[in-house]
Amino acid sequence: MFKKLLLLFMFSIVSLQATAPTQDNVAKLYVATFDRAPDTAGLAYWVGSGLTLEHIAKSFFEQPETQSLYPSDTSSKVFVESIYSNLFNRTVDQAGLDYWVEEIDSGNIEKSVFILSVIHGALGDDAIILTNKTTIGLAFANAGYSSVTFAKSIMYGVSGSSASVEEALQSIENKRISTLLKGVKITTWMYQIQGLEERSAIDLLGETTYDMLVVEPGHNFKEFPYDTSYLISKLKQKASGQKRMLLAYIDIGQAEDWRSYWSDDWIAPTTTEPGTPDFLVTIDPDGWSGNYPVAYWDTQWQDIWLGTDGIIKQLATYGFDGVYLDWVEAYDDDKVRELAISQGINPENTMISFIEKIKNIGKSINPDFVIISQNAPYLLDYDPVYYTSVTDAIATEDTWFYGKGDAEWDDPNAGDLSGDERQGDDYSTANRIAQNKKYLNLGIPVFTVDYCISHSNAEMTYANAHNNEFIPLVTRVSLSRITETPPELIH
Repeated sequence: MFKKLLLLFMFSIVSLQATAPTQDNVAKLYVATFDRAPDTAGLAYWVGSGLTLEHIAKSFFEQPETQSLYPSDTSSKVFVESIYSNLFNRTVDQAGLDYWVEEIDSGNIEKSVFILSVIHGALGDDAIILTNKTTIGLAFANAGYSSVTFAKSIMYGVSGSSASVEEALQSIENKRISTLLKGVKITTWMYQIQGLEERSAIDLLGETTYDMLVVEPGHNFKEFPYDTSYLISKLKQKASGQKRMLLAYIDIGQAEDWRSYWSDDWIAPTTTEPGTPDFLVTIDPDGWSGNYPVAYWDTQWQDIWLGTDGIIKQLATYGFDGVYLDWVEAYDDDKVRELAISQGINPENTMISFIEKIKNIGKSINPDFVIISQNAPYLLDYDPVYYTSVTDAIATEDTWFYGKGDAEWDDPNAGDLSGDERQGDDYSTANRIAQNKKYLNLGIPVFTVDYCISHSNAEMTYANAHNNEFIPLVTRVSLSRITETPPELIH
């Protein structure tokens, strides 16, 4: 068998020089090199580039995406194994592995030529899988999609079976936008940070089929702490046994007076005066009682999170897959920012550095520890490379509808609000969408959270989010129940 592949390889070396690009063979290059479907613009560009297929394959190695996937220190062994996995969902046989590694390491063939040769030599089940992946890749591109994260997840599970192809085609047709986070495919998610004191509420959440849950861990409440171990045991997997992503909600930019870290001698700030300790800067601008923006760079504040027995280590040890960071936008709060600058602190860089420290603590316990940053979408503009290196995804609230702080579930202000200062200027719906698209272009998934009471507003929000290739949730601002307006997939 391997000799037959070598003959095909020798034939391909002669024939590739003059191969013209087509949608089909360029899509296969995307699958092999990036393990994803081609985006619409990328496919059109390369097919119309006037380059031969071999030159296109070589040019792929000049792209930032390739350099990120295969850094300069990637061994030839790892590279060959990755390409076989991308193309055929399998490991490479030992004889083939040894041959290709020697040929690449000796400089006899370039990596781009190796990829084209493996594609050209696909036989049997390999050829069926590659054909199926190409079908999905072309369907994705021809549907007008551009999100790299969706392009990767749409390939997840595509195999030699017709059922896997049909499922992927339905996701494309129905705009079931998804992403992959640490091997978990996420199409739908739920966010609940109140009302989990009772085990029955935890059980109810555990019975859902959401792919990702963001929950209040609750173990550090001053009064009525949650049974966090029970919570994790019920939520870490779906009832079917399938793994889901379980993230702990934490507020890193505000102190909350109901937490166990809030000492009896602490004094809350007011609208005009800072609190005690002096890292307590002001009151929450959105009307949430008991929440106080902080000088997040303060060592006493950071020790609460990063210390030997800090919150991040506790959460990772409990078994959460990662953390969902609220109030990253503390860096942009006027009073916090004014204090930072007066102390010679760079607000943006210090916030990103804080997130990086959180990620490193989590990864020291769980190498796959996930960070999702909520809001602060414009932090990306300060240093895109640095920020995207420390966050795995972002979530943005209020793109279309918002609710008022402290509004209970059945309060008329729990959702359906739009306009006013909350959605003005940089935070208009159009500007929020445009900023979120920057993340997608850099391969960072975007989750959206909007607050609606009306089913028609919820349906409109889901449709708008999917059209922009975001992964949406519509709920109510108290986040105290499972939403009553779930996406169609959950019904």
